[in-house]
Amino acid sequence: MKALNRKISVREAILLIVLVLALVVGCYFLLVYYPIRDRESALADEMEAVELRDTVASARLETYKMMMEAIAEIEKIPEAERTEIPIYNETTERELLTRLHIIFDDLTEPNVTYNEPRLNSYNIYERVVNFSFKVELDDENPEGPQTAYEQTKTILTRLTKELKHRSMLSRLTVSPDSGSIFSSEALTVSGTITFYERKA
Repeated sequence: MKALNRKISVREAILLIVLVLALVVGCYFLLVYYPIRDRESALADEMEAVELRDTVASARLETYKMMMEAIAEIEKIPEAERTEIPIYNETTERELLTRLHIIFDDLTEPNVTYNEPRLNSYNIYERVVNFSFKVELDDENPEGPQTAYEQTKTILTRLTKELKHRSMLSRLTVSPDSGSIFSSEALTVSGTITFYERKA
């Protein structure tokens, strides 16, 4: 009973104060700081995901507009004057291959497969090209480090905007080696791009 009624020593008081402060700080990090940090990280990932979807959607819209312009040009030609749209000739195919090689040249494990052209309902030949490649973190870029995610966006933009051929990007998949597509140091990208050609 006497032990319960005795005064707390200065040392014990200091230890109690330190313990209370430690509990307060621990509760702050556990209940406030960590949840906020995790939420901010999740929001950043969501924003990057939206940005990637916007990039792909913009690229598809651009190629769709170009395709519709090509269709409109063909429909202006009188029926009697229309001729069969040829399969890509060697010159056109060589030009396309050269441009694709320039884009894929510096990538890891590139793989490009061409399919025989097919005639669609608009009397335009479609050449379907399946592609896959791997992109890795570039920390030696003179303009500053580029993540695999940033490089992937650049490559997709080049595929749909730098090539003179009208095209449509589809079946795109981006797979991280580890973690998310935004944090992974390496991404495997695959998809299909369809090129359209007609006789000039």
